[in-house]
Amino acid sequence: MVPIPAVLSPRDSGIHLDTSGLAGFFGEDEAIAALNTMQIYPYLRFMGFYNAPGSLHIARHYGQLVGSRILRGFFPRGYKRPDEVFGLDGGEKSPRFLGAQTGLFIERTGHLGYLFYDEYSDLDRFQHREVYSKRETQSPTKVTIVTLGPVRHHQHKWPQNAPCIFMSIRKPWLLALNFIPVACSIGLSVTSALAGDWFVFSLILAGSVVHGLTSLVLGSGKIKVSFPNPQSEMENNVRGDGMMVSGNHVLVILGEVTEVNMITQATIEIQFPDWVEKSDYGVVGICCLASTLLLLMQIFLVAQATLFGQILFLISFGVSWLFNTYLASIDKNDLHKKALDEGSRPKDSEKGKDSKEFGVWNIDQERIREYTFQNRIAAAIAMLYILEPAGGWISGC
Repeated sequence: MVPIPAVLSPRDSGIHLDTSGLAGFFGEDEAIAALNTMQIYPYLRFMGFYNAPGSLHIARHYGQLVGSRILRGFFPRGYKRPDEVFGLDGGEKSPRFLGAQTGLFIERTGHLGYLFYDEYSDLDRFQHREVYSKRETQSPTKVTIVTLGPVRHHQHKWPQNAPCIFMSIRKPWLLALNFIPVACSIGLSVTSALAGDWFVFSLILAGSVVHGLTSLVLGSGKIKVSFPNPQSEMENNVRGDGMMVSGNHVLVILGEVTEVNMITQATIEIQFPDWVEKSDYGVVGICCLASTLLLLMQIFLVAQATLFGQILFLISFGVSWLFNTYLASIDKNDLHKKALDEGSRPKDSEKGKDSKEFGVWNIDQERIREYTFQNRIAAAIAMLYILEPAGGWISGC
C-alpha cells in the first residue's frame, strides 16, 4: 500500500474543514425529493445504502408522520397525513369543480384532479383559438374543453366494486445508475480503513446503513389511487359535465357521471404495510432519530479525521448528492402522470382475449379544444352554451 503523505494530516498541517458547513452544505431538499421517488420506483428502496447528505432535514420532514407520543416530542413540527408529507394531497393548487347538471361542488378535487388539470391546461400543446369580442379587453380568460372517452376497466380486479390501482414505474437502467453511489460509498469506506482513518470509515458506513434502512421503510409504502364506485346504469345516463377552475384558467369536462367522477372524486394515498402502520409509524420515528444521531456523529467525528479521510467523506457526499439531484430534477407531476399510465396497464399474465387496458382518462387529441376569450363575460356566455343539457355549442366547434 502506498503510504499516505503526512502533510494530509490536519493535525500536522493545521488544516481543518468546516464541520458545520460539511454537515449542511449539500442539498437537503434533493434528499427529500429522492426519497419521495421510492414509492414510484418499487425496487429503488433496496438500493439506498449510500452515504447521503441531509440527514437532519430528512428526520424533521418524515418525523411528521410519527403518531407515537413518546417519539412525538423529538419532532415538534406537528403531525401530517402521509399524502401531505409525500406531496400527494394536491395542495392549494387543486382546482375546484362544479357540476353543471348534477350540482356537485368540490372545493378541492385532490391530487388526481390537479394532475388532470395540469395535463390539459397547457395552451402550447393543443390546438388553440383566440375568440375576439366587441367589448373592451379586460381579463383574458383561458378555457380548455375536454371530452372524456368511455371508461374501461377490469371488473375482476375490483372486488366489491371498489376500483383502485397502484402507481409504479419499472426502470432497470435507474437501478444500474443507483449502483454508482452505493459502490462509491463502499469503496471510499474501504479506502479510509486501509488508510487507517477509522473515523471516516465508521461515518461512511453508518451513513450508508441509516440511509439504506430509511429508504427500506419509506419505500415500503405504495401509492394507491382509489376511484369512486361505478355508477348504476340509470345514473350513467346522467351527464357529469362540469368546470374545473383554478386561477384564470377554466377546464370544462364533458362526459358521463362515471367518467367525470373518475377524475374529480378519486383519492391518492400512501398505503404502508401493517408493520409500519400498526406501530403508528414508530418505525419511521426510529429511522428519523437515527438520522439525527448520525448528524451529531458527523459534526464531532469528522473533525477528528485526517484531511485525506475528510476528503473521502466529502467525495461520498458529493456523489450521493449528484444522484439525489438527478432524481430531484425529474418533475414529480410528470412522473405521477406516467405512473398512472403504466400502473393502469394489466400484466401480461392477466391479459386475455377480451381484456382491455384500464383507462384512468381516455382522451384523444381530437377531443381537446383550447380558447382564449378577451374578457370573462364572453367566457361565461360561451360556457353556458357548452354546458347546456342538449349538448350545445361544442358540437359545432
